[in-house]
Amino acid sequence: SVIEVAKALEQDCRARYIDCRSEEELGSGVVPNSVNLPYPHNGDKEIVDPHEWLEDVEFEEFDKTTRLFVGCRKGHRSAMACEVLINAGYTNVTNVRGGMLAWSRAMLPMVPFKG
Repeated sequence: SVIEVAKALEQDCRARYIDCRSEEELGSGVVPNSVNLPYPHNGDKEIVDPHEWLEDVEFEEFDKTTRLFVGCRKGHRSAMACEVLINAGYTNVTNVRGGMLAWSRAMLPMVPFKG
């Protein structure tokens, strides 16, 4: 649940939240200290190449064992992103089911996107 994700992020300073929503969706707020890496598109019809997306993930210098929580608006796009991460050898990946809609409904902390 999103409540368990929020607790894990609070308790594990190395855990990270990857928000794969498009930049235009971030106006409603983001998870504190999250990283925005849009997947599988960035709000338009152009598909983000999985290999290019992985390069963005690697740029963030996440270790392959870093606890990664991946979310989007509802959880569908983040499920695809999790598959890409797992296929690339990341071993501690969790899809945030319900995404930011569930996060917001649970009234968990959100901050404005700073771009």
